[in-house]
Amino acid sequence: MLERRSMEWNSLSPIRVVIADPHEFARIGIRALLEREDHISIVAEAQTGEELLDAVTEEKPHVALVDYGSLTRDLLSLSRTRTGRGQHGAVIVMVDGFSEDAAVQSMRAGARGCVFKNSQAWVLRTAVTAAAEGDAFLDPALLRQLFERYTFLPVHDPTSPPEELAELNERELQVTAYIGSGLSNREISRKLDMSENTVKSYVSRIMTKLGLRNRVEVALFAYRLGFISSPERESRSVRDSLRTEKASNGDRGKNFG
Repeated sequence: MLERRSMEWNSLSPIRVVIADPHEFARIGIRALLEREDHISIVAEAQTGEELLDAVTEEKPHVALVDYGSLTRDLLSLSRTRTGRGQHGAVIVMVDGFSEDAAVQSMRAGARGCVFKNSQAWVLRTAVTAAAEGDAFLDPALLRQLFERYTFLPVHDPTSPPEELAELNERELQVTAYIGSGLSNREISRKLDMSENTVKSYVSRIMTKLGLRNRVEVALFAYRLGFISSPERESRSVRDSLRTEKASNGDRGKNFG
């Protein structure tokens, strides 16, 4: 299991990032996208496993963007052969195409997220920021493909939402929707004009109320409910449906009274 870094990212300083990929063109493209962000600093690149281990040991990045495959295995071996905390930071695994095994195995091993290499800039930015903040992130395109593959999973009818959603207030519904859209705590705090600590408290309460274990499960839950396009509209729609359902149940109770 990958260890969590001992030093949390201080939002007053840039997020230190290491990019590890055997292909130079891939590293150049990812660097070009991330260097546009003022709060992200690329501190090293690695082409081989040895270079990667040296980079994370010397630079102590907040986040390591790592190509899935041999480089990922090399980084995982770091936690087995070296004992110090904070040597590799949070790990975001990069994949060329859809790979259920890559996503599941990486997350089980302790990676904080999985993204496609050809993702848009906002996806990479959000993944890096979320990982630095201690959150998890899955590429929205990967989420869509997971649901397309697992068609046997029940998808809730928006007009008849699951009962556990009745426990969430308006703000909690909005936060759930934004998580499903792939936003980090910082981005949610800006959207809802509240502190990041307040957002974290909401996320914790949401997981408790819904019986979910982590942020990724909240994102999957939100996706199944169709919370992706418009959090404000969807949260109101679900809340209205819950009220209608409760009123309908009350009327039926009166009829049988």
